[in-house]
Amino acid sequence: MPLKNIIFDLGNVIIDLDIPATENELRKLLGPAFKGSFQKNEQHGIFRDYELGLITEDQFIRGFREILGQNIPAKEIIRIWNALLAGITKERFELLENLRNDYRVFLLSNTNYTHIQWVYKYLKETWNITDWDNRFFDKPYYSHEINLRKPDREIYEYVLRDSNMNPSETLFIDDNKQNVLAAAELGIHILHHPEGEIADILPGYLESFR
Repeated sequence: MPLKNIIFDLGNVIIDLDIPATENELRKLLGPAFKGSFQKNEQHGIFRDYELGLITEDQFIRGFREILGQNIPAKEIIRIWNALLAGITKERFELLENLRNDYRVFLLSNTNYTHIQWVYKYLKETWNITDWDNRFFDKPYYSHEINLRKPDREIYEYVLRDSNMNPSETLFIDDNKQNVLAAAELGIHILHHPEGEIADILPGYLESFR
């Protein structure tokens, strides 16, 4: 059966991430207290809740302050939280636009309001792109907007149903192995993409479906 739909993850597939950057900023801020505080962060429910859109940005900032035990300005917390977001290469914009000539193209991301606002600002200031969601995708799905997250089965079922996609005609690309394996359980074709340039890798991969 020919491929008709391609679903992209955002982080480390379309947008580069520098995961240690946020950790490094926290280390600068907290000094010797960094390690213990960060371990507590990892276990704290506000991060999952924020990704699921169950709390507002203000609530997230208050919770972040409570975890760190310091009354840090909101702008500083947002700066640190966004530090891991790097950028998007020109080749990826071209890839997405070219793919839309032959496929329906979607975005499926575990993210949050703060990160997406950074993405929109970055796209406008760096690339003069103000129509990201509509220009490059048939539809984007952000976890904080649909209150579902990968790798839970429900999010894939929701996306397939909402955009009327047949799993056997659909490819899902993600850098997280657990996420792609969960999609594969529903019969979706998968491409695990932990590293490399997707604009170089994907065209050759798609040849196998022709």
